[in-house]
Amino acid sequence: NRFVGICFGYPTNSVLKQSIYTAFEDISKKVNNSESVISEFKANLNSLNNFELAGNSLKWLITNKSNVDINKFIGTLKKLIERIKMEGLRS
Repeated sequence: NRFVGICFGYPTNSVLKQSIYTAFEDISKKVNNSESVISEFKANLNSLNNFELAGNSLKWLITNKSNVDINKFIGTLKKLIERIKMEGLRS
């Protein structure tokens, strides 16, 4: 029953523009086997071809919002959530 941030979203009027940033640091701090979980998440995001490196995170600067891209991203998040449930949270 603890919160694990997996990404952050920013609106069009943000200084970061309309974008999604990963929350690898939160996953790393709170999830068992976090290195493997993050590695899989990164690989899945990289396969979408929308994300780019942003410091220690990945970001998607949303300029093109096709339903296909959005649905693929949601599917990636669902996979991540299942993996986090499988690994469990650190105590």
